[in-house]
Amino acid sequence: MVAIEQPTRPKQRGQLSRELILDATRNLLDEHGLEALSMRAVANAVGSSPMALYRYVSDRRDLEIAVAQLVSVELELIDDPTVAPDEAIATWMRKVRAHWLRHPWIGPLLGEHPELAEFIVAVGTALAGALERAGASARIIGEEVIHITRTTLGVVLLEQSAPLAQRADSLAWRSGEGSGSAIARAAGAIDDDQLFELVIHSTIAGLEARLAVSAPYQGGMYVHH
Repeated sequence: MVAIEQPTRPKQRGQLSRELILDATRNLLDEHGLEALSMRAVANAVGSSPMALYRYVSDRRDLEIAVAQLVSVELELIDDPTVAPDEAIATWMRKVRAHWLRHPWIGPLLGEHPELAEFIVAVGTALAGALERAGASARIIGEEVIHITRTTLGVVLLEQSAPLAQRADSLAWRSGEGSGSAIARAAGAIDDDQLFELVIHSTIAGLEARLAVSAPYQGGMYVHH
């Protein structure tokens, strides 16, 4: 269980507001994660009592939705027609990764609250725009929005749970001699930023190859036209 420190100085009466509560909730989540969230923990963070929070938020669900909406505006994803589609896709992937690394708790909330669907749609729409400009058909766009989104977030989830920096030392001692040692050294030298750039490169290369042969995925096989 995560221990949340008590505030050093209570807030003055009348200072409490919905904005203050949401800011404190975001900071609490960013530092301690979703498992630390409770009305009491937020009340401690703002120097108030749990009951006082209910003047500004109706319940925990209202609090979760509101704080997710608060951080969602940080992720500005607008398809710029002046940017080449491949670079637009790469930028989309980098921005989504950075946002989820700053706020790793947002994923579960997006899956739990239908009220946040508008944010999910907006994220997908920006990516779909770049794919359309790349010449993808409606079917390929639909498939690639899911593919690229899951690839991006899947890598981020692994990055959060098992950062490569923690594996470098475990690989280094295995180095020894021969080709295996060279592979171990190379694997131990790559960091999460470098790996993500490789993911971007392979994702875009795969998309370009798919568009070149116009091969939408149908029932377990690629059908070439």
